[in-house]
Amino acid sequence: MVFQYFIGCNCNITASIVILSVAMAATGAQEDGKEKKKNKIQTIAAFFYTLEPFTVAMMDNGKISEQFTIVIGVELTDEDDRSYIAHSVPRIRNEVYNELLHLVTFRRRGASIPLLTVLRLQLLMVTQRLIGDKVKALVIHQAFKGPTN
Repeated sequence: MVFQYFIGCNCNITASIVILSVAMAATGAQEDGKEKKKNKIQTIAAFFYTLEPFTVAMMDNGKISEQFTIVIGVELTDEDDRSYIAHSVPRIRNEVYNELLHLVTFRRRGASIPLLTVLRLQLLMVTQRLIGDKVKALVIHQAFKGPTN
């Protein structure tokens, strides 16, 4: 073994010390990596604001046949704008519901639900019209249609 060549020391003690220091360094590096990842996730989460689900009725031949539910989140340009968005939620919800009524409930042609890319862009324009440049992007977390309750 390499440890036998240390001058006047016990090989077992030296090997134990070396192995222990390597293990402690590796554990410290893993903890630093975990903390950095946790901080990064918290930082990313600070830039998103998820709204409560929106549910609108879907009509077929003048009768409510199904319902459409969508969960959206807005990406903020600055995490300090979070409180401004929180105070603007009633206006945002009102305008998003108006847009969903036009795009989903009273839809006359084509599929019963517009393409999600089109829906996302329309809802992004609505939120940017209300909030301005505080909204960077809009994310659709969930979108589904189902039977009425």
